Amino acid sequence: MFKKLTTILALFALCLMAGTSFAAVKTFAKFKVDVPSNWTASEEGPTVTMIAKDKSASISITVDKTNGMSLKDLATAFSKELKGSKPEADDDTYTFTFKPGEGVESKAVIAVDGKEYYLFVITGENDQIEDIMGSIEDK
Repeated sequence: MFKKLTTILALFALCLMAGTSFAAVKTFAKFKVDVPSNWTASEEGPTVTMIAKDKSASISITVDKTNGMSLKDLATAFSKELKGSKPEADDDTYTFTFKPGEGVESKAVIAVDGKEYYLFVITGENDQIEDIMGSIEDK
């Protein structure tokens, strides 16, 4: 499932060119990912957050139970909660944008695999986003 999502997200994350050297593969509860040495990563509950040290971009990945909700209902609920745009269907995902407060616009992609959803949120721009997203693997 992650391979398909990361392919979609790699395109979604703007065709960025990157020559990145990764500090380490970080392992979290549901997946592992290469985190560059100039990014920080933390896990709180079902969400992993990675932030560029220069604050140019961030990536958050939430993996949690659907509690019986459909993909469309989850996308609608998250978009409403975040005061985002109307979710648009694309294959097996929904995408929407939102702008927290006076912040930078964020792009969200949500997908469902079995009884879990995967919510990816990318904020800002950084040459390393594509490499990070492409490195995500199931545990």
